[in-house]
Amino acid sequence: QARTIEGLIKAFGARIVLIPHVVCDFNEGDDDLRYLRKVKRAIASEHQDALSLLQSDPGFVGAKTELVKCDLVIAARMHCAINAMAARVPTILVAYSRKAVGMCTYVYGNGDWVIPLDEFPSKRLLKEKVRSMKNHDSQIRDYLDKRIPEIQQEAYRPLRRLSEVLGDGAP
Repeated sequence: QARTIEGLIKAFGARIVLIPHVVCDFNEGDDDLRYLRKVKRAIASEHQDALSLLQSDPGFVGAKTELVKCDLVIAARMHCAINAMAARVPTILVAYSRKAVGMCTYVYGNGDWVIPLDEFPSKRLLKEKVRSMKNHDSQIRDYLDKRIPEIQQEAYRPLRRLSEVLGDGAP
């Protein structure tokens, strides 16, 4: 993963921000911060200036504050992906389970912006997806500007239906 990040820095002159989404003091296997510190240490010294790591748990609002500053997000955590897409930031989902494929298809209407976790180290595949996303940035942002409000309205559908069933007359 460190080599993959280095490849992005080299290919795009990218500035990379590593944002932990789950910080867990009692379970190292579920602690993004410890893991991302290891990744950062593995990055070659000549690329360290292009890399930063949030050194604490930013919480939901803090993470969103950082995500909205990004041109593009590559997210392995579902909450990170949802947070970024809701902020209309083009997002590539790294799929360690099928739910990333489902979320990508639900939001984007296709699975184009998913990379299976076992293919993430493929510098070529990731570069192709990043290049394509960067080339279609304005179209993706326009799409998200339209799609996210639709998704937000869909979230209220069960409440409206429940209200109908209960007959309380609420919209």
